[in-house]
Amino acid sequence: MAQLEKARQDVVEHKEFMGSIDNTLAEALQMNGLEASETVEESIRLLGTTCKEYGQKKSVHTLAQQNGNEVNVSNELKEGYFDPKDEHNNID
Repeated sequence: MAQLEKARQDVVEHKEFMGSIDNTLAEALQMNGLEASETVEESIRLLGTTCKEYGQKKSVHTLAQQNGNEVNVSNELKEGYFDPKDEHNNID
């Protein structure tokens, strides 16, 4: 009897575990704008392919180059403030 109860409990736990995997996979597909495939395996493969594509994309963000050296920086204060018109203070 104890073995039968343990087997039943294992089945219940397995169903709960598989349900959580299904829910998590469905959420991941939805967040990436993908439709679920016929099987869980195909859906995971699709999600993996999409993640790989994201990883291979080049960054669309550009960072200003900075080597730590600023040219023509005046350390003099003008009326108690740094000059906002100095070249190194321009955002352009």
